[in-house]
Amino acid sequence: MKGTVKIVTIGGGSSYTPELMEGFIKRYEELPIKEIWLVDIEDGKEKVEIVGALAQRMWDASPYDVKVYTTLDRREALKMKEFHHCMECLVRKQMEREECLKHFEPFQ
Repeated sequence: MKGTVKIVTIGGGSSYTPELMEGFIKRYEELPIKEIWLVDIEDGKEKVEIVGALAQRMWDASPYDVKVYTTLDRREALKMKEFHHCMECLVRKQMEREECLKHFEPFQ
């Protein structure tokens, strides 16, 4: 994969998130992540902060430079105009997945 990737996980305070991080770390060469955003609802604020800190420690212990962010604002995490455009096209079946991916610039 060319460039690096931003991952947004809705429900990021889940107890499954550390397992997800482990998978991303093991497969970093195929999916070069630069940022991970963990998003949850207000009731999950404490949990997403705890899980986010654990996720950051997992990345810090790896050889990869990945930053983990936590937020309750999904719009903050999903600030990608191209993502919204491509998802709309995919939902409407106007674009194949491969065509959609061509719209993404490598994440800076």
